[in-house]
Amino acid sequence: MEGTSDRATDHREEMSRIYEEYKQKFAAAIEKETKSARERARQESLSIIAEAQHLAEETLVEARKKADLILVQARTVADEIIGEAERCAKAVGSLKQCVVQESSTVTSKVRSELDLIIEAAEKCQEEITEAEHQACHEFEESLKAINEMRDRLGQLKGTDQPVAKKAGDRSVPPTARTIPTAAHRETVVAPVTPSDIKHSKESKGELSVGTLEIHISPPGDSAQLQRVVNRLSQTPGLEVSRIGGASGDKTRVTVFAPKPLPLLKILKEMASVKQAVRSAEGIQVVLQASDVWVG
Repeated sequence: MEGTSDRATDHREEMSRIYEEYKQKFAAAIEKETKSARERARQESLSIIAEAQHLAEETLVEARKKADLILVQARTVADEIIGEAERCAKAVGSLKQCVVQESSTVTSKVRSELDLIIEAAEKCQEEITEAEHQACHEFEESLKAINEMRDRLGQLKGTDQPVAKKAGDRSVPPTARTIPTAAHRETVVAPVTPSDIKHSKESKGELSVGTLEIHISPPGDSAQLQRVVNRLSQTPGLEVSRIGGASGDKTRVTVFAPKPLPLLKILKEMASVKQAVRSAEGIQVVLQASDVWVG
C-alpha cells in the first residue's frame, strides 16, 4: 500500500512539473508573439502615419492651389460686379434726372389742363345757373298765363272752385282734383308752383349720385351699424369714403356714387334698417332695435 501511494505521489508531482513546464513555454510563446505583434503594429502605425502625413501635405498643397484660384476668380467677379454697379448707378442717375424733368413737365401740363377744366366747369356752372333762372322765369310766366286762363274758364263755367291769384299760392294743393256734379264729373287742374316742381323732383329722386352723407341713428347696436356699413361697401357702384364724425348719438357715413344709384331703396331693403328718408343734410337712417334679429 505504501508503494502504491508513493507512486501516485510521484505521478502527481510529475504531472505538476509537466504542467508548469508547458505553462512556462506557452507563456513565453505568448510573450514572444505579443512582442512580435506589437512590433508589427508599431511598424504599420509608423507607415500609416507617414503615408497620412504625405497625403496631408499633398492635400494642403492642392487646397492652397485651389484657394488661390478661387481667390483670383472671386477678385475677377468682384471687379465685374463693381463695374456693373457703377454702370447701373450712372444709369439710375440719368433715369432719375429724366424722371424729374418729365415729372415737372407732366405736372405743369396737368396743372394747365386742370385750370382749363376748372375754368370750363365754372363757366358751365354759370351757364347752368343762368339757364335755371331763365327756365324759372319762363315757367313763372307760363304759370301766370295758365292761372289766368283757369280763372277765365272758372268764371265761364260758373264753378265753385277756388282760384289761386298768383304762382306760389299755397291755398290750392298742387294735385289734380275731380269735382263731381249732378250730370257728370269734371277734372280741374290746380295751379303748379316752382316749389311744387322741386318737391316733385325730390319725390321722384330715387337715384343718388356724387358725394352723399348718411346719418345713422340708434336704437341699433354697433353690430347692426357694421352690417349696414359692410352692405354699403359691398354695393356695386358705391364707395364708402369716410366713417365717423358722429354728431350726438348719430354716426355719419360719407359715400360716393360716380353714377346714379337707388341708394334710398338699397337702404330701405336692408334688414338692419328700420327707416330711411331724405333730408337737407343727406339721408337719415334709423336702425332696428338691438333685440330684433336680423339676417
